Amino acid sequence: MKIILTATSKLEEAETIAERLVEDGLAACVQCLPQAVSVYRWQGKTVKDKEALMIIKTSEALIEKTIEALEAEHSYEVPEILVIDPSHVSPSYLEWLNSVLGK
Repeated sequence: MKIILTATSKLEEAETIAERLVEDGLAACVQCLPQAVSVYRWQGKTVKDKEALMIIKTSEALIEKTIEALEAEHSYEVPEILVIDPSHVSPSYLEWLNSVLGK
């Protein structure tokens, strides 16, 4: 199992991407959190923006296809795409995740 984190400028974009990933069998579940505040450097300036944080659950086998889909759908010029390896996943959740991916 892999977890991908990304952020979008609007909750609606996050939800649209989430639905596409789940419908295409690239993600088992995507959580869209609407009220993240990001502070970062962009084009020489410190920027503070409200963003929607996406937590995407997928498998090792689908990671590259999921990233490609994210990059194709994302509105940012440089989208944040972070892949995390969880140190533990409950066996029942992992079984469910694997049963719904690729469908």
